[in-house]
Amino acid sequence: MARTPDFAKARQMIYAAHGEDPTKHTLPDGSQIPYETHYATQMESYLSKRCPDASEVLRLAVCGQHFRRWEVPRDSYPKTK
Repeated sequence: MARTPDFAKARQMIYAAHGEDPTKHTLPDGSQIPYETHYATQMESYLSKRCPDASEVLRLAVCGQHFRRWEVPRDSYPKTK
């Protein structure tokens, strides 16, 4: 499915933000990438397998679901659940 220029620009902006994640994920080859880049890539891969005709909006939601998550660590939330 062809993507619109707006989709490509939005996705690029999301991944640029993911690239600022200080937490790293080590790939099998030993190289490291920002954790949120890894997570978004994995989620997009899963969506492509599960729903290959997903809309651009859903694709952006999947890759951006943890947008800048490292800025508010989970341990800063109350432990009420």
